[in-house]
Amino acid sequence: MSFYVYISRRTDPFDDSGPAISAEDWLHCIGAEPDFRVTEGDESKWLGKHARIWSDYKYPMAFDLVNGQVEVKNPDAPTIVRMKKLAGKLSATIFSETGELYDDSGGHAGFLPGFP
Repeated sequence: MSFYVYISRRTDPFDDSGPAISAEDWLHCIGAEPDFRVTEGDESKWLGKHARIWSDYKYPMAFDLVNGQVEVKNPDAPTIVRMKKLAGKLSATIFSETGELYDDSGGHAGFLPGFP
């Protein structure tokens, strides 16, 4: 089963009407990060055109801009920490599809209002 965590300017992972991260904002932010690269080969087949790969980690992690949010599939604690750093640069926050919030070490820090 897949689990997604988002970098978002919204207050709900499923609210498409909330403020979005534009492709321009995302590409400007991620372009300044030397530990990310563009997709290669087969990666381009299953990721969006604005996806970037965190290549400076034990295995490549895809950060994909989808519907105004950056989503990462099955992130571990170090990946969540990296997401939080990017979120700060994008004036955004991170939370999971279940509304879970995370602390600076990638651990559980409560839930968004209205979630479990």
